[in-house]
Amino acid sequence: MPRLKEFCVKKALESAMEAFREHGYEGTSLSQLTAKMGIQKASLYDTFGGKRQLFLQALTAYQACTTAFVQDLVAASESPRGTLKTFLMAASPCPHHPSQSCLSISAAVELGGQDPEVTKLMEQHRNELAGLLAGLISRGQSLGDFRMDFAPAEAANLVVTTFFGVHLAGKTGMQCCQLERMVELFLQSMSPCGPVR
Repeated sequence: MPRLKEFCVKKALESAMEAFREHGYEGTSLSQLTAKMGIQKASLYDTFGGKRQLFLQALTAYQACTTAFVQDLVAASESPRGTLKTFLMAASPCPHHPSQSCLSISAAVELGGQDPEVTKLMEQHRNELAGLLAGLISRGQSLGDFRMDFAPAEAANLVVTTFFGVHLAGKTGMQCCQLERMVELFLQSMSPCGPVR
């Protein structure tokens, strides 16, 4: 009989995810991965197929967590405008996790456009998030939260793009209060009228 795995695959994948978030794909060595995951190199290859396959699995798992977060956020939404602000501010790397990186964004910066599989995963993920947010924006339009002179799908793509921008701005030193003001100005541009609320 084959030997039973002596580690939890899910926990090992989560640990790999953290390693890639800290160092990126190229910057994460096999020795760093095995140390972080608490497994031997042979187990990594046997279970995940190698560093590249492990990275793709870690990125897919990370994106699934982000999608689940947005699904829950939209499902619990009482104010579409407030929900969009919560979503955008969740991209901010401050104040609770000042060194936290987004694996999706770092993967896009490092490998997007160069690696077809990573590019495809990023496109699918962006479309998933935009699809969820389009419904929220449509509801916000019916409630008077947002202007009516744009298509919800187009606005949702803009919101996702802004989400990535908020994270990158935070990683390059913009303070949390500045990020929040930027988000408020963005939401004001979607508002039918009046000052920032």
